[in-house]
Amino acid sequence: SYTLLGHELVVTEELEKALGCYRKAILKDSRHYNAWFGIGTIYSKQERFQLAEIHYRHALKINRKNSVILVHIGVMQFYLHKPEQAIQTLTEAIKLEPNNPLCKFHRASMNFSIGKLQEALTELEELKQIVPKESVVYYLIGKIHKQLGNIDLALMHFSWATDLGKLRILRMRKAQWC
Repeated sequence: SYTLLGHELVVTEELEKALGCYRKAILKDSRHYNAWFGIGTIYSKQERFQLAEIHYRHALKINRKNSVILVHIGVMQFYLHKPEQAIQTLTEAIKLEPNNPLCKFHRASMNFSIGKLQEALTELEELKQIVPKESVVYYLIGKIHKQLGNIDLALMHFSWATDLGKLRILRMRKAQWC
């Protein structure tokens, strides 16, 4: 219950109260990986990436087969200027869950940011098959094609990204009306 309350407090940005709840949860059960993960999330929000990574790793020691925890560790490593290590961590996450779009998207984004454009493009083309209506995938493909000088392909992907973004907004509005 302390962990659930911590999650709710994180949503309302009451981070200190959430931290207290997660710590109480860990005092009750030191193997409660969700509480360790919650503390990592708080430190991540505070841009205290090294502390976040430590707490995510503690959660991973308890739940070794969790690709989501690995993704968060990889993102922290990237923020700590360890891109190759981050990509390796995301590769481990993908081995655990090959079709996890979050793993693939973060790895593609990291490859893009360090200039490995072809690796990023390959990953994003695979990702389009998994999440064909995700506008951010098309947008990043457009950015890659722009850097590669493929202006027609870049414009085409930017256009698709825009259209998919508009569709998402319309679906959200429709859901609110019902």
